[in-house]
Amino acid sequence: MVPEHGLVAALRALLLAAVSVPWPWPQADRFDDMDESVRVITTRTAIVHYVIIPGPDPHLWVFAITV
Repeated sequence: MVPEHGLVAALRALLLAAVSVPWPWPQADRFDDMDESVRVITTRTAIVHYVIIPGPDPHLWVFAITV
């Protein structure tokens, strides 16, 4: 098991990577009628769901973290 401070650091690094290039991460749901802007980051100890907010300066909105 990853120590809590290690988990936070790992999630922070993954989220910073997703901020710089959000689209390559897998979609949270692969059904055709679902919004493709919802993405998921998974590790052995956590799952993070986020939405890509489009626009001239796209950013992420994290709406669920499960540990």
